[in-house]
Amino acid sequence: MGKTYFSYSNTLRNGYNEDACFICEDFGFVLDGATGLSGEKVTEEKSDALWLVTKVKNYLIQNLANKSKSIAEILTDCVEYVFKEYNKLLNGRIVIDAPSCCVSIFRIEQNKIVFYTLGDSPILVKLTNGKIKQICRKDLVKFDQTTIRIFKKYQHSNSCSFYDACKSNNHIILNRRVELKNKPKGYYVFGESKGVIKFGKTVCYDLKNVDEILIMSDGYSQIYDLFKIVKAKEMFNCINNEKDADYYYQKLVSCQQEDSLYNRYPRFKLSDDSTIIKIKFI
Repeated sequence: MGKTYFSYSNTLRNGYNEDACFICEDFGFVLDGATGLSGEKVTEEKSDALWLVTKVKNYLIQNLANKSKSIAEILTDCVEYVFKEYNKLLNGRIVIDAPSCCVSIFRIEQNKIVFYTLGDSPILVKLTNGKIKQICRKDLVKFDQTTIRIFKKYQHSNSCSFYDACKSNNHIILNRRVELKNKPKGYYVFGESKGVIKFGKTVCYDLKNVDEILIMSDGYSQIYDLFKIVKAKEMFNCINNEKDADYYYQKLVSCQQEDSLYNRYPRFKLSDDSTIIKIKFI
């Protein structure tokens, strides 16, 4: 069975991207680092989220080829390794908001494809029968939607833009994140607790039944799930290489800039880091 694949990542952020990705014939993944809201910085990178996704990316590239361990086992080991390094840098310092990231992975294991996701980076799978499946945990999405409702209420009460509501209530996002991150009534992401990995969603398909796979950070998935530039099922036909991925990213950015006050499409920032990987079986 032949394969074609590519990866693409872009950002409007000046100088660095808190997403990371990798793809090869046997596995691929997307990481979406959580932008720090507390202003704390421990590492020498431009942000601690960038430091985290760089460390996790390098670890997964080196270890996902080891099929004797499950994806969850590798991620558990990864948490232990990465946060041992982070705690050395902390040197006893207490931080309000330690770095975290969303992670979504596919890996070919003999005649199966195993998917794992923790956070809100969606996986779209096109089956050979034409059906489209989305694999994504809903807890972080619900968490964000609840925060958006809080901001909309503030927007209405204060007759302001959604942008101004976000700016005035940044502390609410931080407080909710600290209070509810990796908690049963909150949401789960890759972070300092290795016990969280068990809450990731694992799905398995027969390799023969899978035609194409797309994995995106939520910054890129806005193309279909927020701005609705194309439908989810159309993503497979529209995006076949890096040039296509960039074309739709630029269309997304144009739509975001036209809604600079976030009123038509409520969100927490003008434009998020945007990443996509694709593999097609031929």
